[in-house]
Amino acid sequence: VVGILFQVTDEDVDNDFLSSIKFEQAPERKYDEGISLDSEVDLNFFSHIFGGEFYRYKGSLTTPPCSEIVEWFVMATPSTISPSQVAYFKEIFPGVSSYRPIQPLNGRNVLKSS
Repeated sequence: VVGILFQVTDEDVDNDFLSSIKFEQAPERKYDEGISLDSEVDLNFFSHIFGGEFYRYKGSLTTPPCSEIVEWFVMATPSTISPSQVAYFKEIFPGVSSYRPIQPLNGRNVLKSS
């Protein structure tokens, strides 16, 4: 799993990637009809991040059943997100900050690329 962290911008400038996948039109409930994208998902929006440093560790899925079966690669350089995009995320996912509490390392190592 590749993780990209987001940093909220001071100005209300939307993240181009999130806009390209119609984030602001995401269904508000799981039974709502999905949306169609106009083109393929373009991860090149993050090319400047993918070429940088990252952290790697053995971890788990973030949603139930939270199985410990994945290797995480978390990029060290964050992307940006606008305050309005954060507000919309909180609106469609109220009260959800994480499905799983932070877990102890239990002897696992977190490695940083060099």
